[in-house]
Amino acid sequence: MATKRKNIASDSNAKSKVVKLDSDHEHSTAPEDTETTAEELCALEGFSEPLLTRLLNIRKFADRTRGFYYVTMFPDNLKFGYDQAFDMSNFVVRPDNVPVQVWLLGRIMAHKFVGDEENVWPDQVYMSIMPLSKVDSRAATRITNLYSRPRQWSDLNPFGTVIANHFQKTYNTDKPAKEFTSVYDATEEMKPKKLMKHLPASRLKKGDVVITEMRVKKRFDKLDAHIPKKDRPHTISFQLQTVYLLQEGTEPVENDDGVSYDF
Repeated sequence: MATKRKNIASDSNAKSKVVKLDSDHEHSTAPEDTETTAEELCALEGFSEPLLTRLLNIRKFADRTRGFYYVTMFPDNLKFGYDQAFDMSNFVVRPDNVPVQVWLLGRIMAHKFVGDEENVWPDQVYMSIMPLSKVDSRAATRITNLYSRPRQWSDLNPFGTVIANHFQKTYNTDKPAKEFTSVYDATEEMKPKKLMKHLPASRLKKGDVVITEMRVKKRFDKLDAHIPKKDRPHTISFQLQTVYLLQEGTEPVENDDGVSYDF
């Protein structure tokens, strides 16, 4: 275990690191954000050495050109979009009005992707994940506070989880909800989505370690509907876009069958 800690720590001391997702794309991380704290190292104990290396690299990821940021790397000076061809006024965007994506590592605590009947999909899917590190939980809370209007000063929610959802039913239509299909197998490596294997959302279960890809979205209170949208106060929610499976979790055991006690 001591050797594992040493390897992780030495990796975290690099002042600037290049993260490779595939042979054609390299992304430099911000030097000031690459330090890994003792709290973060403890949170990542128990993973195999190859997966640990991947987790550390993921947590440093920032691709400013494409607008993809790990939650701890998310800038504090981005803007909401505008209504041009597509109305992106509810989303934090790049300068070209394309929504920015935030990544978060965690274990699935609860989710709903499948309806109560076969081939009947829920109008809204959601996933609740427990970030691998409290540092990441605080970073997610920081985003929701910073981009709310008026600015919020909330603490972590008491459970420490982050919830992301996505409406699968087309707004103002009678069409049935669609299946959520943006789930990918990243157990071996991350690649461009078109090169990755799709997984059915029903494959995901509690305890799985995943990367959650989300948009940062305004959330309005119905009581403020009379206020012009541009002046309307809002809080922040995370809109689920993609789930990348990194490691399957183990099913919880409800009894002590097969347990050997040594006391």
